[in-house]
Amino acid sequence: NARIGGGGIPLGGGFDYFYSNHFSLGVDLTYNIIHYDTITFDLGQGATVGFDMDERGSMTTIGLALTGYF
Repeated sequence: NARIGGGGIPLGGGFDYFYSNHFSLGVDLTYNIIHYDTITFDLGQGATVGFDMDERGSMTTIGLALTGYF
């Protein structure tokens, strides 16, 4: 089992288009700037080992949603 720790900043936006009183279609776009600073391995029976690291990454997501309102 491995765990990577760090933080990030999400940037993005989106909109909902209401095509009736009860339904909307939504679209969103998010860009994440990520900085990983630790990695920890679980060796079993409560033993762990961890390392410091300095890695940067990014991730982009696109979402599409159909929402019903009642």
